[in-house]
Formats: sequence, C-alpha cells, structure tokens
Amino acid sequence: MPAPVFTSNLGFANPYGSTSSKVNQLFKSKNQRKATNGMLIQRVPPESPLFVETVQVLGKGECGSEKTAPDPLLDWVFAGTEKQAGCKPLGSKPSEYRREWFKWMASYCAWFSVARGGLYALVDQISGKVMAAASTGPPNTAYKKDSGPSYFYVVMFATLPEAQGRGCGKALLNFLGEVADADGVVAFLETAGVRNVGFYNTGGYEEVVRSPVAGFKGDGIGMIRRKRSAMAVTQQEKEEEEVDCPFIAKRPSGPLSNYCRTCGAHKSGHD
Repeated sequence: MPAPVFTSNLGFANPYGSTSSKVNQLFKSKNQRKATNGMLIQRVPPESPLFVETVQVLGKGECGSEKTAPDPLLDWVFAGTEKQAGCKPLGSKPSEYRREWFKWMASYCAWFSVARGGLYALVDQISGKVMAAASTGPPNTAYKKDSGPSYFYVVMFATLPEAQGRGCGKALLNFLGEVADADGVVAFLETAGVRNVGFYNTGGYEEVVRSPVAGFKGDGIGMIRRKRSAMAVTQQEKEEEEVDCPFIAKRPSGPLSNYCRTCGAHKSGHD
C-alpha cells in the first residue's frame, strides 16, 4: 500500500532511520513473535493485509465507546473543553464524524511508524483479528540523532474496545518493553488520567512530569520506562524459556479449556 501523498511533506517518506538489527532479531519469522498471553505480535509493514485493520483498531481504541473511555487528550482536542468526556466512557454511540476523525489521526500516526518499522499489532491466532495496536518511533527516528538523548517513543497505543480487560493491552505493552530493552534505551510516552497511568505502571512506566494543558480537565503526564541492564533482560529470557511447557487444559470443557493449567497461556501460543 503506497503512503498518502501528504506524508511526503511531513517527512514520513524520508525517515531519519528504522528499527535496529537487535530489534529485528526479536522476530523469528514473518515479522512475528509470540506474545506473553499466547497471541502473536506482528510487526506491520505498509503492504501487510493487517495494515488497514491495525489503523482501525488504533482509531476505535482512541475514539472510545459507550462502555470504554477515549484517549483523554485526543478527546479534548476533538471535542473541546466543554464537551470532553473527561476520562469516562462516551455514554452514547460515537458519531460517524467522530469515528472518522480518530481514524484519520490513527492513520497519521501509523504512517509515521510504518515508515520507521515501528508499527505493531497483537493478533489472535484463532480469529486472525487485531486485538491491540501500537504506533512507535524507534530510537533516533522521531528526531535527528544530534537533537537529544535517544529513546523509544510510544506514539499511540490502543486496545480494541471489546477486547479490553482481557490482558491484550498488557501483552502488547510487555512486548514494547522488550523492544526498548533490545536497544538499551528508555521508553517514553504521554498520557492522562488515573486509569491510564495505572495501566502503564504495570508495564514498568513511571510518571516523571505533569503539566496543565490549556482547557483540558486534568494534566498531561509524561512517563518513562527506564532502561534495563543486559543481565536483567537475559534473566527474563531464561524465565520465559522455563515456562515453555506442554499444553495442559485448565478444564476439560468450556472457555478455560483453551488455557494452559501450568503457564496460563492460550493454547494457540503452544507449539
């Protein structure tokens, strides 16, 4: 799929760099890697049939729904001070205009990342559906190398509304930590709201700055995940190898029959 013409004017067609060889080694084949919940992490190139769906998931997750909250900062940008949801579910079905606006924003971020090899999707192996997605900027790709410290930037992160609360977002967040560790850099993101901060805390992120944002009802929050030593990463890999077990169902039938009694992973993640 060719990039939209407008992206050339934004520098997307001529990125400063791409993912490193160390990050490339995380993927065994076909740009795929097993996630901690048994699903698949897929690195999404522009020609992938998953590209459009990945953009849709980013847009839907950031847009929000009757039951799930939108991204609070983007919601404020879209709705304005008086009509922002304030980190709460929308309460009614989002309008077509709202859905299209968030899809456009997701597409903007996705093209930024796909040009740099940093667009990722969490895929359910059984249904083949994208459950969560992340738009990222690898080190030294968001800005020129001499513009400041090198870091891994999480541009946009979203879980499909109907998949929230099932560990999908956590599995993708864990993987993004592996990407940052492969390059030996800190990971950085911006968010808002107690719930979002709590979620990113589970991935090792900590708040480092908080600042008022114009008419937004709350503060914009900068968070980082500090870089880990090579020894710590090696230990994690060793532990992951130790839980590589044969599949034994939790129950003989029903939903739990699809999950392993030993490690808790979905049966689709077992060899």
